[in-house]
Amino acid sequence: VEANEQPCGTFGVHHKLPILKTLYDAKQCAFLANTGFLIEPFDTVDEFKKKAKKIPKGIGDHRGAQTHAQTVDARSVSSPGVLGRLMKQLSTKKKSPYKTNLFSFNNMKITEGGMTSPYILSKTSTTGIPQFKQYSQYQDIIANVTSRGSHSHFANTISNSISSALEQTEELATLMEGVKLTKTFNVDREINSAFNQISKIIKLRDELKLERAGFIASVYGFDTHQSFDDQTSLHFDRINSAISTFKEEMDAQNMWDNVAILLVSDFGRTITSNGKGTDHGWGGNYAVVGGKVNGGKILGKYPTKLGNDGELNIGRGRIIPSTGWEGVWSGLSEWMGVENDEELTQVLPNLKNFPESKLFRRDELFK
Repeated sequence: VEANEQPCGTFGVHHKLPILKTLYDAKQCAFLANTGFLIEPFDTVDEFKKKAKKIPKGIGDHRGAQTHAQTVDARSVSSPGVLGRLMKQLSTKKKSPYKTNLFSFNNMKITEGGMTSPYILSKTSTTGIPQFKQYSQYQDIIANVTSRGSHSHFANTISNSISSALEQTEELATLMEGVKLTKTFNVDREINSAFNQISKIIKLRDELKLERAGFIASVYGFDTHQSFDDQTSLHFDRINSAISTFKEEMDAQNMWDNVAILLVSDFGRTITSNGKGTDHGWGGNYAVVGGKVNGGKILGKYPTKLGNDGELNIGRGRIIPSTGWEGVWSGLSEWMGVENDEELTQVLPNLKNFPESKLFRRDELFK
């Protein structure tokens, strides 16, 4: 992959992720150089060592880093999720609010903070969503219990939530079971199964009256302390298959221009080896793909040096991110419908900490 305005002349893509090279050449993939969680940007190692800038907690820690990657608010581990905040902002706009929803395969931090709880989909169920198997048996009893009024607002809220959740789950299960996709995913692989279910939801957009939606799917097993590339190759191959088939299915649905996939991880690995593999780093390299992504370029700044004398190397090859997650989420949020910085600050609380040069706005990130 040829670089542009980067310190290196050329870059490479892992051989098990050829779809990224294909989409990059088609100008539908942009790489995100040295990106990670930040409260505010660092320019040098000295700023970090002298604590001249705010240092987020969770560096080198899976739980903390995953939380920050999902909240995009590194000031606190208790912040709601960035997708939850984005969907809430889009659904409560003063002018022309959107009908939104969230879909996940687990209860994850990134979906917290929305107007409603996300739908929890199933990778293995034929209906695509876990159901209460005895619902038909107990339907009348549940209706009798939940329909009774109460002087307690709390009790009424719980009753309405239970009734609504069960009814919506049954309705969505029926719809998903009837969906036929054009392309066939290798559902024996979990990430492919997840993209299969996501494709069904997108195909049901009219029935669900969805104008904007957020999805989160996960792949685990990259913590390669004891090996260098075995697990990475395995998981990259599965991700490559999932994205490739998803792209073909979105083309068949005429929806490829209406979706964007952001590849996210808790952190990159250390540049140096521990003897067998690599350890927890900080900054990493990621990508955003989609039909309307303004691709064929590398956003952000790759470090000038990676050695011990590198301008962002804090030791052991752990690299300070040169770009925060706010960079890509600013453009993504605007593309989804956030109209100004007042609205964007509700989605990205630390927006004011980052200069424009560190933000990839809609006009830069999308065509």
